[in-house]
Amino acid sequence: MENKVIMYPITCGEWLNRESAPHTPILWSKKGVTSLEQLKSEVYSLYERISPLPAERIALFFDDHLSFIVSLLACLHAGKIPVLLGHAKLSRMISEQDSYDLLLCSYPLDEPINYQVYQPYETSGARITPLPDLHPQQTLEIFTSGTSGRPKKIIKTLKQMDDEIRLIYPLLRSRLQQCYLCTSVSPSHLYGLTFTVWLPLSTGVPVSQHRIVYAEQYSTLCATHRYAFVTSPAFLKRIDETLPPSRTSLLLSAGGKLDQSTVLNTQSWLTTGIDEIYGSSETGIMAHRYRDAEEPAWCCLPGIEFHPSSGGWRVSSPLLSEQTDLALSDELSFIDERHFNLVGRLSRLVKLEEKRISLDEIEQRILGLNGIQEVAVFTVALQGRERIVALIVTSPELKQQWLHQKLLTERQWRKELGNSLDDIALPRYWRIVDRIPCNAMNKREYSRLKELFFETL
Repeated sequence: MENKVIMYPITCGEWLNRESAPHTPILWSKKGVTSLEQLKSEVYSLYERISPLPAERIALFFDDHLSFIVSLLACLHAGKIPVLLGHAKLSRMISEQDSYDLLLCSYPLDEPINYQVYQPYETSGARITPLPDLHPQQTLEIFTSGTSGRPKKIIKTLKQMDDEIRLIYPLLRSRLQQCYLCTSVSPSHLYGLTFTVWLPLSTGVPVSQHRIVYAEQYSTLCATHRYAFVTSPAFLKRIDETLPPSRTSLLLSAGGKLDQSTVLNTQSWLTTGIDEIYGSSETGIMAHRYRDAEEPAWCCLPGIEFHPSSGGWRVSSPLLSEQTDLALSDELSFIDERHFNLVGRLSRLVKLEEKRISLDEIEQRILGLNGIQEVAVFTVALQGRERIVALIVTSPELKQQWLHQKLLTERQWRKELGNSLDDIALPRYWRIVDRIPCNAMNKREYSRLKELFFETL
């Protein structure tokens, strides 16, 4: 009997029930592959353990995708609510126990916390009883810190996650075919969950068992395969172009601003452009663009509509759980009905002396100064007034110059910036740091940056 041809993408309820050969590869590593049959066996083993437990909300804490996917599916089929805490720090688990009833993780903890250790099981070969069906309105909970550093709970239904893949898959389909997918981002965040769990399992693309942390790891992948790489601007900024490139058919980036120099360096290294995703944890994906030598406008995905409102924009989307629209934190500039440019974060627009100032624009101008490699501009209250300040990462030569001739160097910076910025927009105080800290999703937490600014005084 021939296997039925699968029409991708499939829903998460079909992941374990698709009519395909049991040896279909689901995950891969340098040691081999995990087949559909093996995945079913592990999911069923864990399902039997957690199904009788009274815990309803189960947090997942794993470094590898196999353990994460097995635990995610076991929880869902057991009728539990998976909880993704959005970070990879065990030290924070204790203080966040009110966010879940039980913690599943891959190794024992020394701290007093309600948890079970997940251990992989070998395929027994025994017949597995069919798991309960999944319901499209089942939910999972994702915690995101945003810029405030305070966890915010976002509830997603399985239908929303499936619909998101249906929306983006037509743009990626041709380049995903015959690929192995790998990632540098964590599935504990919505971006990682969508593109390193939902996308490969819904489209039949094998996903790497382990996350890539260093560019060297991506460089040493098997040369006989082609890859789809899900990553972030922060990772791409750190690539070493002297490394041998892997065969890359699809390079996907989201989670932060991707500057044109990084795009060009990456394209030179991998000989491919970059697919960028615009979205948020609250809204899901909203727009897409393909970056190469040019910086094109963003294109709205089907069904996504933006509406002007007082002081900003609102979005209506089939991916929103309620029949409503949500306010955006970004300022948009539309070219036509479907295409727009991102001007900057509304939270990054400040008013000083009755003038509206874009902190994002100041950062871009500062990056144009010789020897400055990275910058974070924000406001702090000093001497009873709001002041614009800058944290910068510089070349070693410029750092030495600043240390020995601080006033002269800063005067030169202000002179150069004065050609394009109003005097009120010029940073009053500068601090040089070794790196600008980001959270687990490579986003800046400005509360931490302000602390760092005062630490350097």
